[in-house]
Amino acid sequence: MDLITVSEAAKELGISREAVYKAIREGRLKAVNILGKIGIEREALKDYHPEEVRIKAGKKRAAQKRRARSRR
Repeated sequence: MDLITVSEAAKELGISREAVYKAIREGRLKAVNILGKIGIEREALKDYHPEEVRIKAGKKRAAQKRRARSRR
């Protein structure tokens, strides 16, 4: 089992540490807690695709902007 830190995972995925923590909380990225420290299996990074999340978030923001403009 090859574990890496949240910071290392964020760097490899090209996302923020906060985004990694959010992915873990939402169950989209598998992690383990060892003595209060979070470890992420390097293999789990291969199954995680942050681009999909970014696309969904972008579409959601675009829809919110459209709704806000239509209320004016």
